[in-house]
Order: sequence, then structure tokens, then C-alpha cells
Amino acid sequence: NSGEPEWIEIYNKSTKQINLNGYQISNSSSKNKVINKNITLNPEDYFVVTKDSSMFTKYPRPQKFVTSIFPSLNNSGDDVVIKDSLDRTIDSLKYKSSWGGLNGKSLERFDFNKSTNDSTNWKTANNVLGGTPGFVNSISKKKFDVAVNNLTFNPSKPLAGEKVNLSCNVENIG
Repeated sequence: NSGEPEWIEIYNKSTKQINLNGYQISNSSSKNKVINKNITLNPEDYFVVTKDSSMFTKYPRPQKFVTSIFPSLNNSGDDVVIKDSLDRTIDSLKYKSSWGGLNGKSLERFDFNKSTNDSTNWKTANNVLGGTPGFVNSISKKKFDVAVNNLTFNPSKPLAGEKVNLSCNVENIG
């Protein structure tokens, strides 16, 4: 939404600690160094780079974040490139508004093991706040995510005190 500070979330999907000192964020027209101190990102940790800490009046404050200037991101589509201190590209994305992130909600990645640039790997956040900066994405693939289907009751309209048999299919869709 206009008036809300932009933010980018970095997730460490590796099994190693990463020092974020010297990390940069760029779009199609400019680049900014966003981290100027030693910050360790442990495996499976999230880190938020925000333009303004006022975003935490809407969202819970994550454990790891930095306030820094980075290029503005166009809602209609843009490039986002994350580079390390040696100017090596760590990850990059060329997104389009058709991927999601509409109506004041964030664009979230579904599966960190799928390609960053796969449009089907991004969806609009589905939580009440419209985003999850510094926390597990609301639409992310779960390691264990159970779906219950075809739930039936016998009898279908039981009376108080009557025994009921339940039947269903349970599937791990994570």
C-alpha cells in the first residue's frame, strides 16, 4: 500500500551461517549497500531489510532486521537482485504484478527449493496482516501439512448420546 515502507525478506535456506555484512540490493536501475555491519544469518533464519521501522506498527517486529535505503520497487513489476560483499549475485528475481501481491498484500514465495523466477512459486500473502516479514510465509510449503477430505458421519444427523462413526481421508500435502 502507498504510505507503507517497502521491505525485502532474506531467508537462509543453506545449512551454513551467512555473514550479511556488505550485502547489496538492486533493481533494474540502481544498487545500494544495505548492511554495513556483521550480522549472522543462521540456517532457516529470516532477515528483513526495510526502508523505515514504522512498518512495525503494522507487523510484528522480527528478531533480525535492518533499516536501510534500497531502490524503490515498482508494484507493476521490477528486478530485485541480492548481492554479497564480493558483488556476487546470491539471488535475483524479475517479478510481474500478475504474480500476486495485490490489494495491499505482499508477494510471498511458496517453496524455497523451486526457482526464484518461476511465477507459480509466488502468491499473494493470505494472512490477516497481508505479509509476514521475518517469519514463515503464510503461503509457504509446509514440511507436514495435513488435509482432511471426504469426512462422513454415520448416522449423518446423530442424536445426543448416540454413537457416531467417522470416516475420512487424511493426506500430507506438504
